[in-house]
Amino acid sequence: MLLAFFDIFVSMAYIMLMSVNVLSDVLMSPVLVSVWYTYMIPILTVSHIAMTSSSFLIVAASFERYCATLNSPYLRNRSFLALCAIC
Repeated sequence: MLLAFFDIFVSMAYIMLMSVNVLSDVLMSPVLVSVWYTYMIPILTVSHIAMTSSSFLIVAASFERYCATLNSPYLRNRSFLALCAIC
């Protein structure tokens, strides 16, 4: 579920980043450019963090499946592994 949340967030962030940038170029609007520059840095930073967390969550899910095939006791720590992947 966390992986889906981060993927949706990255998709929405790139829609906000790219479409407003193109729209400001097409309309030549200084207001849109200033609005875009205001939220571009934080949104881009958070979307890169979300992409990195998604990659780590995929690794955590692969490790979980590996442990499931071995009937390993590490499966009890699912939420801890997900939290570590996000941090």
